Amino acid sequence: MTSSFRTIIVTGFFLTALIMPGAVQAAVPVSENSCGREGGLVSLLPSDICSLEDVIATVIDLIVQVGTILLVLMLVFTGFKFVAAQGNPEEIKSARESLTWVIIGGLLLLGAEALSLVIKATVQTL
Repeated sequence: MTSSFRTIIVTGFFLTALIMPGAVQAAVPVSENSCGREGGLVSLLPSDICSLEDVIATVIDLIVQVGTILLVLMLVFTGFKFVAAQGNPEEIKSARESLTWVIIGGLLLLGAEALSLVIKATVQTL
């Protein structure tokens, strides 16, 4: 299997994983939400979004959810790189670098969620 073919398959898999949750959520009809809005583009928003704080929390939750999916997929891909290396020192070095970046990405994802919760708690106390 060539490298470009693998890249196309992995990219297609990532795009499918990103698009499917949105397609499922878009199929749910919304008539009126808890803020009293109805119809139009507003109906695409979740029903519990009424303020800027809710929008920011929803965006961060979406980023964390998509990031978690990507993190798991990249962890599997890194494991595949270790297996495919078959003892080749250069390939193992590349797989270790990938694992390092996946771990850093996971820590950034956790840090973003923790920072979001700290800021939200601070704003609510004001």
